[in-house]
Amino acid sequence: MQILKGDLIEWEVRGLTGEMAVRGLDFRVERCRVTQDTFITRQTMRIAPVGVRVGDHVEVVGDYRLGPSTCTAVTVYVRPPEVPRRVGHLPPLPRLTASSVLDSWWSRGNLTFSGVVRGLEDKRMLLRTRSRGEKWFAVREDTVFNDSGRLVKAGALEVYTRVFVRASLGIDGVLEARQIVWGEIFSPK
Repeated sequence: MQILKGDLIEWEVRGLTGEMAVRGLDFRVERCRVTQDTFITRQTMRIAPVGVRVGDHVEVVGDYRLGPSTCTAVTVYVRPPEVPRRVGHLPPLPRLTASSVLDSWWSRGNLTFSGVVRGLEDKRMLLRTRSRGEKWFAVREDTVFNDSGRLVKAGALEVYTRVFVRASLGIDGVLEARQIVWGEIFSPK
């Protein structure tokens, strides 16, 4: 297996099979076959081959088991174009709140808490738990808020609401709320 990153310069896929060519960051051109088993995704959503265009920036996981010059695309990730780096400058820091392909591979929010909201500040929430005392959570831009199973905006959460929180530890060790759920659970009739 090998990962190819670059711009798609040729996309000759009819139906579910065909060929593609990718110009890598080193300007070398690699050709790969696309089969009906090739998984094609854009922004973590699976798409059909007709959703791919010449000029898209792609990351291809290629299988070279048939030979060093025979590539079969296993997975094609259609990504936003990368910003070129300026010579002599440091590369920009990655956005920590942006969703990534890796988010679907590793669990986000592997810590769970329940309790009563004691305080709400700008991008922070104080939760009073029964067994762990008071905990502060950073509220991210991509935090999901659910009230009785409905997706709501952050402003719908009020102080003294009993909530369930799925969270994770951030890079700096701060608890980050990934999902905040409250409301009633309805039984089917």
